[in-house]
Amino acid sequence: PECPEPLESIVHRSLIKDRDLRYQSLNDVFFDLQPILLELRQERAVKILEGVPQFIDAKKWEEADAVILLALELDPANRDARQLHGKVQDEIQQQARHKKVDTLVKEAEQMIGRDQIAEGIDLYKSAYRLEPANKGLWSRIEELKAFLDARRRAGRLLAEARAGARLGDLTGAFNNVREALEAIPGNREAESLENEILKQIEDRENERKVRSILDRAQSRRSQGDYEGAQIGRASCRERV
Repeated sequence: PECPEPLESIVHRSLIKDRDLRYQSLNDVFFDLQPILLELRQERAVKILEGVPQFIDAKKWEEADAVILLALELDPANRDARQLHGKVQDEIQQQARHKKVDTLVKEAEQMIGRDQIAEGIDLYKSAYRLEPANKGLWSRIEELKAFLDARRRAGRLLAEARAGARLGDLTGAFNNVREALEAIPGNREAESLENEILKQIEDRENERKVRSILDRAQSRRSQGDYEGAQIGRASCRERV
């Protein structure tokens, strides 16, 4: 009962008793069957495609593509199927890019956690090349580059601070350390060097005060004020 009328005609002609009216060869049967089979395949392809939207709505792109390919096997010229195939393939490729980007970001943060900032930046750049519209990736790259530049600047300032401290320029050394701490707040190396320089400044100030007291005591002694000289010397001993 569901047999298409053209196919029913072919069956009827194949079974007719009159030999002259019957098909004379299988090639003749096959020739008449071709348009019918083509139409059946096209109808079946359309029916199969009706199941695609549910997979697309659920973002099940692999499943959707499998159904579309099945329809294209039946009807390779189906325009709707070809358009859907292109759309789904784009989504599959985008998913693959997202997955690759996520992996690169994870590896980059692991590098950064190991203090390999430059390597982390390179991985972020690779991720950004896959997703150039991702502003978050670009912001992170800029943030890391700024941090790396600040660290390099802090390193130069600390080197200058040490050199200045060795030459006795404690004020300049202290200023360089403060700039380094502004570049990288909480830098332990800078904080340690700052404490060392402050101690040297304190020692120098104490030494200056002791010398001043001794100079005054010497002046009083030369003026015959021996008691004042003794008090000055005692004050020096307390500071030393």
